[in-house]
Amino acid sequence: MRKHLPSLNQLRAFEATARHLSFSKAADELHVTHTAVSHQVKALENFLETRLFDRLTRSIKLTDKAEKYYQAAKEALDIIEISTAAFFQDRVSGNLKISVAPSFATRWLLPKLEDFQKQYENLKIQIEPSIEVIDFQENDLDLAIRHGKGRWPGLVSTKLFEELLVPVASPALIDSMSTEVFWLGSLVGASPRKNEWKNWVESFTRKPAPNLNIMFYPTQALALDAAIEGGGIALADRRLIEKDILENRLNILKDFSFPNKQGFYISYRKGSNVEAKIKVFCTWIIDQLQ
Repeated sequence: MRKHLPSLNQLRAFEATARHLSFSKAADELHVTHTAVSHQVKALENFLETRLFDRLTRSIKLTDKAEKYYQAAKEALDIIEISTAAFFQDRVSGNLKISVAPSFATRWLLPKLEDFQKQYENLKIQIEPSIEVIDFQENDLDLAIRHGKGRWPGLVSTKLFEELLVPVASPALIDSMSTEVFWLGSLVGASPRKNEWKNWVESFTRKPAPNLNIMFYPTQALALDAAIEGGGIALADRRLIEKDILENRLNILKDFSFPNKQGFYISYRKGSNVEAKIKVFCTWIIDQLQ
């Protein structure tokens, strides 16, 4: 009998808190309250008879002993997760219908889907690009990946990542302009996200934003396409433009990231039994983005 092992819930709460260095972000990931995560971590500290986090004024950090324990806990949970996923590989089949924000679909998800399909060959993925919050029942959806704050009625939503926006433009456009006050030039953005440029400029300059010359497109995907073609300067999270930067289609003008307080979430219907195909896809995509 293994007498000197903490509970799995304590380990999961500790690992998520240590990875994010935030009780709130760990709670979001685990779909529990901040208080529940804090209690689980405290219970683990009592079990180990040692402090795991230094609680600072507005943040937390791992103690030296906890840093080593975190690496061991993460490795153990990864092994359990991988081994558990193996049980589902032969049983997961059928269709998985996912509604996805176009920018996330084309710039992140589609290039990486091959990896998932190799693991679950019997599962057919159907991607439907859309910026609308689509009714799951009417459209027979299994999952949705959306941009926003994660608060959609009737859905369980897990944050994939919070956006950190940087200004980007084509190399040719950057060469032809002054980069000192580039926000006074031609900007591009997405209609559903009209305040992002104003918020970025005010965060960067610490002054009220002047009148900005912004050409709005229906989606962020189209705004980024316009930026690549030299049509203006866009804001984007680095995760969605990695390939464009590597292949010199876009360059970053200022290495100043603005926390957008919004992000991309994966959602499914609340109150129903979660099918194995949904579980394995959610686990895969969260692992990819960690």
